[in-house]
Amino acid sequence: MTDNEATATAQQSMEKSRLEVMECESEINSIKNALKSLAMGANAAGANLNHLEVSICKVKRSGDAEESEDADPSTFKVHVSSPIEEQLITKLYDPLDPTSEGSIAKFDSIEVSNALLTVEVLSSGEDGDGDAKQIVLGASAPHDLLPLCQDME
Repeated sequence: MTDNEATATAQQSMEKSRLEVMECESEINSIKNALKSLAMGANAAGANLNHLEVSICKVKRSGDAEESEDADPSTFKVHVSSPIEEQLITKLYDPLDPTSEGSIAKFDSIEVSNALLTVEVLSSGEDGDGDAKQIVLGASAPHDLLPLCQDME
């Protein structure tokens, strides 16, 4: 097995494990919501659930402005850590069309006290066989949501 094959196998295994963790987190979140609704009553539980919307307004390149257009960002993967969720943003936010599909990532029941937000920037490309694939251009540092959301509470 070559190094490239080993790396590809490891990446596939990691992706599979990450998806399994996301499924478990989703199940845990639904159980937490059910417990909240039982503890507070259906009306109170619905009123206390928080929600986070993330949009991308502008993309600015760092470095040379003469980079090839092959590296233009086409997709943004937004990760939230508590509960573990991932949403895709496929186009920039347009204030003239705020409900445009693909321009906002929406998350419900975020545990703001320990959640982190990370954005991964992807570009469409082709692998060696001419098949379409996503190329990771970069990722943000994890940002703690508590200071960002304190003013909203």
